[in-house]
Amino acid sequence: MPMASGAAFSLIEIVIAVGIISFALVGILGLFPAAINSATDSQRETQAALIAHRIFSDLGTQAPFQQTKDDLTKPDSVATVNLATTTKKTYTAEYDEGGMLPGHASGTGAKTTGAPVYYVETIVEPSTQSPNLARVEIDVSAPASAPAARRKTFVFVTLLNAEPLALTATP
Repeated sequence: MPMASGAAFSLIEIVIAVGIISFALVGILGLFPAAINSATDSQRETQAALIAHRIFSDLGTQAPFQQTKDDLTKPDSVATVNLATTTKKTYTAEYDEGGMLPGHASGTGAKTTGAPVYYVETIVEPSTQSPNLARVEIDVSAPASAPAARRKTFVFVTLLNAEPLALTATP
């Protein structure tokens, strides 16, 4: 009987190759949870920045601002924020995954029904820099359902003009 040529793989070579591939796949699959956590953190940070930007815009234009004063169970209350305050004031709210207040009308006019994901505190206090400025700090924490110690908090701070906007017409 003629001997087989040496062109085939031996059993030991196949076992070693499968072992190397398995080791590499385990390492690659181990990266998936870290990637998912990173993507979730990135999404939450982006949404937190959008919520803060919306609040800063509303306050900067002196528009009524939809955050509850002290009671998170009243989603229809609207806080009127006086930026010329002489004392520190705190306003709180919870926002859903899309950055909307649950129970409020969305851009389509439909009431949002999402569960709260973001807990937002807006702190307005007089500026130590100038009497015409107000220091506004917005703390956006997520997830809202977690205990305070386990939430990740994003802090945004700016100075806004405390004086009402005065528009004048030019002839």
